[in-house]
Amino acid sequence: LLANGISSPCAHGSVVVTEVLYILAVLTNYSDRFTEEVLKQDVSALLRQMVLAMDLGRSGNSNAMAQPGAGLIRVLAAVASMLPAVKLVDSTCRCEEKRAQLFRNNPAYLDALGEACLPLLVEVYEASMDPSI
Repeated sequence: LLANGISSPCAHGSVVVTEVLYILAVLTNYSDRFTEEVLKQDVSALLRQMVLAMDLGRSGNSNAMAQPGAGLIRVLAAVASMLPAVKLVDSTCRCEEKRAQLFRNNPAYLDALGEACLPLLVEVYEASMDPSI
């Protein structure tokens, strides 16, 4: 659904994509098995493609994914939901063990998420700090 929605030129496709991203974030947040299946299908590449397709300097369009803030938030929520939760335990931070184990067993998943999203997020941050914007 994500791949089809990304390539769809119509506004209906972008609405589907935002809803699929929401569902993806919820399901990956609660299910380690689902998260592993999603990562096996290279969701990182799809999320990167989505962010690259966003015109982050433009806003005001009625198209949901054309509003870069809304689309970027959905993508970030989906990425965050796949990562291990960090919990404060006895004044120290600890990763949720079961999800952390998924990434220990498959370090390529974390590499793919990092390569797909981190450079883009740094660019977005730097652009947001530009006084001319």
